[in-house]
Amino acid sequence: MRISKFIENYPKLLELSRAVVLVAGPGVGKTDAILTARDLGWDVLLFHPSVSDPTDFKGQPYAFATPEGEAKARHLPYEDLDKLIKADRKTVAFFDDMGQGAPATQAAMMQLFLQREVAGHKVSELVRFMGATNRAEDKAGVASMIEPLKGRCKLLHIETDIDDWCDWAYSQEWMPAEVPAFLRFETSELNNFVPSRDITNTPTPRNWASLGETVNAGMCDLELLAGDVGQSAAVKFLAFRDVYMDLPDPDEILKNPETAEIPDKTRPDVMYALMGALSHRSRPGTAEAIVKYLGRVPKEMSVLCMKDCFAKNKTGGFKNHAAVTQWCIDNQSIMSLA
Repeated sequence: MRISKFIENYPKLLELSRAVVLVAGPGVGKTDAILTARDLGWDVLLFHPSVSDPTDFKGQPYAFATPEGEAKARHLPYEDLDKLIKADRKTVAFFDDMGQGAPATQAAMMQLFLQREVAGHKVSELVRFMGATNRAEDKAGVASMIEPLKGRCKLLHIETDIDDWCDWAYSQEWMPAEVPAFLRFETSELNNFVPSRDITNTPTPRNWASLGETVNAGMCDLELLAGDVGQSAAVKFLAFRDVYMDLPDPDEILKNPETAEIPDKTRPDVMYALMGALSHRSRPGTAEAIVKYLGRVPKEMSVLCMKDCFAKNKTGGFKNHAAVTQWCIDNQSIMSLA
């Protein structure tokens, strides 16, 4: 399942009483996706089973005497569990890295996830349970999830998607345009995660975001970028960035879209870079010029650029500009396949 599909269905999933767990490799956005509950008006309480003791999910035992003098023992819920019991607002109890929890810790969570109880105390009806975990093959400290806990959850396997990532990237004002443009060109590098015993990073969506922050800070040294995505991907990115920096001036294109230079169409890296540069400059005031220029480039490049223009302009008048509306009408058959 794509992240965008999960987020689209998130409000309805939160209406269900059954726990939902996102399953995927490291760095694909599982945690951020679940935390969007805050944008939907939900409070979020974060739990880390990987560093929890089984008794954390039962409470502190204590002894007391009844009025008749009879000795009794009960469990007093710890602070965050007490918040789940007393919650008077819509609350997501988020169990991150569930699969890293010891089997005994996972077993202790079962009562919460099914009976919605903590040592006899009922969890508020306003609470929903969400989780995230890596897979055993990711070498992330996950052996597995015990079967009874899995059976109490809706397991959604998350996959990466270049449109989802670019949609997010173009919404970040700090993200250098050459990063999503490169990943449009080298889509396989978006999530080329390879677990290894070596102390090196490999490309993941999260690591590309980190590389974007590095580039935005003015640091484009190979060794620094390799620290984010590994040596091979960093070399490819820098080679693409050299092309990006030598493009025809995008601002000149916007001034003279009908006569500005069209790069060699046999150089896909140049075309991908230029489409990224134009989409980065998209706004209502540049819409007409962009549409005129796109009319002179190959159709697939035109569609690619417009998709990223839409990602960059989620609000505002770009999509409603007359030139863009006409472009959508003229290219609706192609856009439906994109």
